[in-house]
Amino acid sequence: MNTVGWSEESDLSQVNADVRVAPLKPLQTPYRDPASSHLQLVVYWDTLTTPTNGGSDIISYHLQYDDASNEASWTDLIGLTSDSLVTTFTVTSSIQIGSIYKFRYRAKNLFGWGPYSDVLNLYAAKVPETIDTVVTSNEGTNVRISWTPPSYNGGLPLISYRVYIEKQTIN
Repeated sequence: MNTVGWSEESDLSQVNADVRVAPLKPLQTPYRDPASSHLQLVVYWDTLTTPTNGGSDIISYHLQYDDASNEASWTDLIGLTSDSLVTTFTVTSSIQIGSIYKFRYRAKNLFGWGPYSDVLNLYAAKVPETIDTVVTSNEGTNVRISWTPPSYNGGLPLISYRVYIEKQTIN
């Protein structure tokens, strides 16, 4: 175009363009290792591949957590100041039993950083101990089932019990 007007359009390119951009938002939230205890928080995430990698190899993953601040402040764990392709991280210090820790990550390729993943809420807790003894007794036509709560609740209040009853036929 000049001050007189636009030229005719060129013919279409016969080659498809390979558009590459910064990575997209990770499709999966980071996830917890089921073997994590209340004294350590182990987080995993999946590697980004096409198309979420933006069409270019990932050169770093950046993981943050909020240190039980309810997202008031985020702490960089890995991948920001020096590139890291690690897809797991273990937090072992300053863990408060019963607290919720939030994790998020993002990826970087040649074109820059992509957006953060959805947030993982991870409790610094483990499953409660097993109940030691269950007592049953007959009260007329009813059966009474009672127990003492476990001595250790795993770091969180107990919210439910599951009771199984097995029917036996007496000959």
